Amino acid sequence: APSTYWGAIAASGNGQIVFALSWDGIGQSIYQSIDSGSTWTLAYTTSNQLNDIAISDDGNTVVVAAANGILKSIDGGRNFTLVPNSPAVTTIDMSSDGSKLVGAHYYETIKKSINGGDTWLDLATSGTNWNQIAISDDGMTIMGVAKDNAAGVMSSRNGGVTFTSANIG
Repeated sequence: APSTYWGAIAASGNGQIVFALSWDGIGQSIYQSIDSGSTWTLAYTTSNQLNDIAISDDGNTVVVAAANGILKSIDGGRNFTLVPNSPAVTTIDMSSDGSKLVGAHYYETIKKSINGGDTWLDLATSGTNWNQIAISDDGMTIMGVAKDNAAGVMSSRNGGVTFTSANIG
């Protein structure tokens, strides 16, 4: 796939289906591969900034953290739509079945959805300054890496009710 810059990548559980974000100097694009990256097809283009991407294990659900909210596909990337009232986030992750999502913006608290992105909870105790986040399949473990190592690695083992340091050393 032609690109000047690759921004993020995510793969299905078996690694066959892969989505990648790119920027070519004009717009931002989502590319898809159904053969583990051997070949690529253009799935979506936009003038909005695309920041991060996550995919369900079966490859049917794809979410993209964008400057104007969260883009979502429930048909394997054939169609993407902006999720109504979704937060503008810079990092995103989802459970393997696509039902539980977490997203965060650099200077805001972590947001969590337990219904595929239809509604969002603000995890007020998570703090701010997130660079990357992840969620477990059951939604109970949420991990985050603070931007510029401000707080290091933070962890919640109770679905985001509380967060504690999980730094090494």
